[in-house]
This record gives sequence, C-alpha cells and structure tokens, in this order.
Amino acid sequence: VSAPSPVATLTEKGNASWRPTPAKASLRTPGRTGQVVTEKLVMDELTGWLSGARQGPDLTLVTEPDAPDVSDAAVASIDSVLGTFTTKFACCQPRVTNLKVMTRTVDGTLIAPGKSFSLNGIVGQRTKAKGYVEAPFILDGELSTDIGGGVSQFATTTLNAAWFAGLELDRHQPHSFYISRYPPGREATVNFPGIDLRWTNNTEWPVLVRDSITDTSLTLALYGHAARSKELRVALENRVEEIK
Repeated sequence: VSAPSPVATLTEKGNASWRPTPAKASLRTPGRTGQVVTEKLVMDELTGWLSGARQGPDLTLVTEPDAPDVSDAAVASIDSVLGTFTTKFACCQPRVTNLKVMTRTVDGTLIAPGKSFSLNGIVGQRTKAKGYVEAPFILDGELSTDIGGGVSQFATTTLNAAWFAGLELDRHQPHSFYISRYPPGREATVNFPGIDLRWTNNTEWPVLVRDSITDTSLTLALYGHAARSKELRVALENRVEEIK
C-alpha cells in the first residue's frame, strides 16, 4: 500500500485576545419583592389543623418573601458585550417575516445569574396570531413548509453568540443536513415544543440579550459584566484551540 507523503501543517498556534466592548444598561421598571407559597410550610400548617394541634376554622396561607431575580444594581453592572454573532440571508423571503417576529420577542430578555435561556420557553409556539407565516423548514432531511418555518437561523445566531461569550451551552441540535452558510458544528435547529436551544448564564451577573435585524442580516449580542474578561479570554482561547 502506498500513500502520498504527509502534507505540510501549521505548527504555530497564534494568539487569541479579547477586550470588552463598553455598554450601559438600566432597568426601565424596577422589580419589587413578592410572596411565594412554600409547599412544606403549607403542608405543616394543614397537618397541624387536621390533627387538632391548630385551632380555628381557617387555615393560614404561609408565604415567604421572594426578591426579584435581578436588582437595579446588578443590571447597572452590565457594561460589556460578552459575545456577538451575525448571519446573513436573502431578502424578501417569507421566513424573514418569521425571523423579524422572533427578533422582536427575544430582544431585551434578561437572564439572571444561574438561570437558563430557552428559546422555546421565551418565544412559545409559532402561530399566525403572533404574526408568523408559512415558510420552508427542514424535516427529516427534506424541505417542507409550516407556520414559523425558517427560524432556525435565529437559533444558530444565538448559539454562536453564546459560544463566543463563553456561556454554558445546555442543548442544541444540528440540522439533519449541513448548511454551508453556518460554521460546521455550530448550528442549531428548533421546533416547538421538542427541539429547543438552551444556554445557562454561568456568570455572577445578569446577561442581557439584544438583537437586531435588517432585510438581509440578523445580529445577536449578549451583554454582561467586564470583570469576566479574564475567564472569557481563557474560554475563547480554549475554543480557538477547538477550531484548530
């Protein structure tokens, strides 16, 4: 068996650098502390009442204070673009309408520390009542049409922004065949309710989702706190190594 000699390869790995892009965020409507019903406390109250240990005809609904997930001060810490990504598409196709509807819905979403972003959870089912139209989508390796078709491009754009932000990627499913306009291995499809795109805010500060769309491109940016720049730099260096 004969084979050609090994091809020349690059041995230099190069350098990866990251510097936060300044940003500023504030809450339009401050949150307020609410009340949450705690199952255990309610059951304790009910058990005492049924056993006769507690007198009276009425039960007391036991609650505990529940502060907002994100405070004004936490939102004020958002000062940098953690990751951003842009994808392009041809103008004037029906799916562009669907992308614009989804963009308006997701724009401004705030993910608290430790909480997860779920595209299906935020957007819900794509329906005509919400403004979605019929457009092509990929089903089992073939093109079909359905209400809300073509929004996988939004999922792919979001996935890549989260990837470059160094956030924890929880769930994404690639298309059943490769689409050349997307980076290999970094593309995602969605379908309500089964196929979702999820990532977790694994930082100590809120992450703000901002997106914008034109007739030919979609951009999504994730904003957070610049103090994470060191760990972001490490994460990006590792992911550059993955690409290489």
